[in-house]
Amino acid sequence: MHPSREQLIEHYLNSTQLESALDTTFMGKCESISPLDDLAFDMYQDPEVAHIIRLLDQKKQDMVRQEKYEQAKNLKQAIADLQKNN
Repeated sequence: MHPSREQLIEHYLNSTQLESALDTTFMGKCESISPLDDLAFDMYQDPEVAHIIRLLDQKKQDMVRQEKYEQAKNLKQAIADLQKNN
């Protein structure tokens, strides 16, 4: 059994290893919290940069839902670059 489309999208959006998505007995929906919602994110990021990162993340999620994975990958890299250089 392969992971469902929704599981693959969830995996891509969260950029985390979801072992349960690879488990053939997995039947539930994956619930997760974005690292951008973590209070520590706001503590360690410039407020303007944090706002830009959140906007890019929303756009990335939209691209994944539209199955435009190359654009989502580019947005993910832009977010990583902003986080690294901030």
